[in-house]
Amino acid sequence: IKYFFKSKIKTALLLGKNNFNTKIQLIKSKLMIEILKPEYIHLEHTSITNQIIRWANKKTILVNAYTVNNPQDINKYIDMGVDGIITDNHSLYTQNIK
Repeated sequence: IKYFFKSKIKTALLLGKNNFNTKIQLIKSKLMIEILKPEYIHLEHTSITNQIIRWANKKTILVNAYTVNNPQDINKYIDMGVDGIITDNHSLYTQNIK
């Protein structure tokens, strides 16, 4: 997509927990990220590890966690260093988190 817009549009890759179940799937996911070069990766929150965040940071890729619906998990992922949180629990926007 970004090639059609002369790289003016930001792109993201949405990856679920199945992308990280095995070492082979992790390697395939990293290779796909290397080829597609998204600015963001949106990861299913239970698949996020400190190692994935460090790897993405080295590649200057922003990491967003989805779908995080409780304050404890939000704080956990903030502490881990994610760049964004995606939630469908609208009441979290009015709560004092961190």
